[in-house]
Amino acid sequence: MEQREYKLDVYQVIDGTDNWPLVDTITGSSPEECLDAAEGKYGSNNEYHWTNPVETN
Repeated sequence: MEQREYKLDVYQVIDGTDNWPLVDTITGSSPEECLDAAEGKYGSNNEYHWTNPVETN
């Protein structure tokens, strides 16, 4: 059975613009793993926004 892989992208929020730079891509074996990693690394820091995890394979 093929192992699934998920990713989410983390962007830096810059007020006044819609062009937020990509600062990180987090990968994991489940959506929950990606979200936990993003939360652990960036927490409630409002300077960053991340996408919902998507399957990459």
